Amino acid sequence: MDRTYVVSRDASIQGDALPSFDRLPSQPWLDRQREDFNEDPAGYIVSAVVIIGGLNFLVAGAVVALVYGMVYLIRQRRSRNESSGT
Repeated sequence: MDRTYVVSRDASIQGDALPSFDRLPSQPWLDRQREDFNEDPAGYIVSAVVIIGGLNFLVAGAVVALVYGMVYLIRQRRSRNESSGT
């Protein structure tokens, strides 16, 4: 909201001093991710596209390697069978 507040006098801090940063309670991981996404959704979308694209290339490469490997083994077996005369 666009509001302006004016402080008319200094207020003294009452209570204990703030603990050091490493002693503060940590926020759950999912809540931090949700807040970060709300602040910068484009960054998360780009990251997700890059990760999913990389995984797709990895899976596609594995499938291609498996198919070529099977074709190679089948051709080797056929050439062995033809050379043995059976």
